[in-house]
Amino acid sequence: MKREIKFRVYDSISKMIHTWWRVKKIGFLAFDLEHYTLMQYTELKDKNGVEIYEGDIVSYIPSKKFIVFYQPGSFTAHRIKKDGSIQKGGNLLIQLTNLEVIGNIYENPELLNKTT
Repeated sequence: MKREIKFRVYDSISKMIHTWWRVKKIGFLAFDLEHYTLMQYTELKDKNGVEIYEGDIVSYIPSKKFIVFYQPGSFTAHRIKKDGSIQKGGNLLIQLTNLEVIGNIYENPELLNKTT
């Protein structure tokens, strides 16, 4: 089976994320990459059927949050610790179950802040 490769794009000027459908409709070359950040689809969906992209913040157990990263060959989940720091070298994303997308690092940076 072929891997589904698609992206979404964060626009740092409008502070919006454009869907892959919109990127394809407008044409990829129309996006000025200086102001846009690509986020690759992981081919995984959360427990609610929401597609998971790199840059997403997912919760594993209500008290545990992770950021999705792409590292050559796989997607990983780096834990956001209670003090707001990132625990690098995280778990392979496919090893975590019952994930829920709760935001992303661009539109919801407050999710990276210290938790109580």
